[in-house]
Amino acid sequence: MITQRTQRLLTALVLLVLPCLAAYYLAYLLRFDGSLDYFAQNTFNASVIWVVTVKLTTLFHARLHQDCARYVNFNDMQLLLRTVTLSTIGITLVDALFLTSVTIPRSVILLDWGATLMLLAGVRIVPR
Repeated sequence: MITQRTQRLLTALVLLVLPCLAAYYLAYLLRFDGSLDYFAQNTFNASVIWVVTVKLTTLFHARLHQDCARYVNFNDMQLLLRTVTLSTIGITLVDALFLTSVTIPRSVILLDWGATLMLLAGVRIVPR
């Protein structure tokens, strides 16, 4: 039997995973003009799991999974901006220092930052 707390946590997880995944894919589509070539598709496939993991780790550490869209104010948006920026820095560091076989284009990282920020802000604001 799933408790109400577990159900809220799973809902929050889905509301964070889907925008993070969609933002990363959207960044690739924007960078490569809507169609991914073989190189871009392989790079995306090789990096998507750890990129979303870095984003989720940062978002959960900032406790953005709690009180999702209950009361959204300026401080929440500042926290979201800082958290998405920190996750982007983390993705860049992991990509540059630890993974030499897969290199994410820098433009994808910047586009991903903006798309993640917009989608997560939308997820928090729309229900209100």
